Amino acid sequence: MYSFDCVAILNEFFQTFKLLIAIALHEVRSMKAFLTLMMIMTTWSVAQSQPMNFFAAENGGTCQDDCSWIAAEGDITSDTPAAFRKYLIESFHYPYLHINSQGGDLSAGVELGRLFRENHLSIRVSRTVKNPDFKYLFMEDDGGVCVSACAYAFIGGEIRDADEGQIGIHQFSASLTNSGKEIVAVKKENGVETRTILSTAQAAAAYLIQYVNDMGVDSRFVALASATQAVYSLKKSEMDLFKVRWQPKEFSPWGIEPWGKGIIASSKTRDGKVGAYVYCYADKRPHFQITALGSQNELEQALESSQHFSVFGQDIDGTSVDVKTINGTVVLRMDLKAIDPKTIKSLDSIFVWDGTNNVSSYFAYKPIPLEGAADNISVALKNCSA
Repeated sequence: MYSFDCVAILNEFFQTFKLLIAIALHEVRSMKAFLTLMMIMTTWSVAQSQPMNFFAAENGGTCQDDCSWIAAEGDITSDTPAAFRKYLIESFHYPYLHINSQGGDLSAGVELGRLFRENHLSIRVSRTVKNPDFKYLFMEDDGGVCVSACAYAFIGGEIRDADEGQIGIHQFSASLTNSGKEIVAVKKENGVETRTILSTAQAAAAYLIQYVNDMGVDSRFVALASATQAVYSLKKSEMDLFKVRWQPKEFSPWGIEPWGKGIIASSKTRDGKVGAYVYCYADKRPHFQITALGSQNELEQALESSQHFSVFGQDIDGTSVDVKTINGTVVLRMDLKAIDPKTIKSLDSIFVWDGTNNVSSYFAYKPIPLEGAADNISVALKNCSA
């Protein structure tokens, strides 16, 4: 996997080149020697970067999704958005895109991000390489990164996934960002495309903040980038906090929230549509509640057959599950025996159904996390003894 230490080394390398140029200008008297020095620098730079290339890739797997994707490899240039439009017209259009880029043209990165959003793409930072064993198949390796302008393109994805250290950001300015060119803001509304030249760093910052807000990302993402001179690789916690990484169906760590005169422990999907809750009623018994993805009538009919659930390691018979509709949302409520928070950390999973597919489809979401469960459920269950 690429290391951002390499980026720092490249920065030092360019600084050294600047010094060499200054020395050459002072010491070298012949134009021929100076042109030779410039040729070496230009050749090295070109050799290290290639414009972004888009191509269809598949790994030959039998998974339901993400076995086929659009690969985006290389630097973002002013021509990249047009190249992507051309790809969409002429080639396979998968709903998944895997991107690997060291950055490039900032305004093109923003324009590319808007194209990703317009086409409802799910994006992952990953490098796509040929499968050495199968001529026409591809595979992912651990070398993918998305730095600088690529980070802004990345947040255009409707669903976004990246590992810690894969997203790199840094400070920009109107003169230096965008490879020394003018930053051109491109926006399309009602089929009409407008282009505005941003002449100052402040205008560029305002443009980027508007863009990240349009993409549903916290504007602190831009603030952190503008305060960082060297490339800074985002931690997973920062990507989640700023919504740079966005998995809407992924559950957040457990927390506590007020409920009536007491509190409940909860873990919700990041889009807030599905939740798991642990609380105590006046009966002083612990209860578990979870959102179902279907109508109450359909779920009640499905549960008429023998279905079993495992909740915090306890076996629950499906016929004893209470199905309710609360504010238009269907939920399952289950009575539990006493829960020992100390045993939660040793569980493989919190909620498991063991039944037919016609029931499992109502709970087709990502696993409920163990993170924060023991401590927060312990606090919530104090209501049982209050």
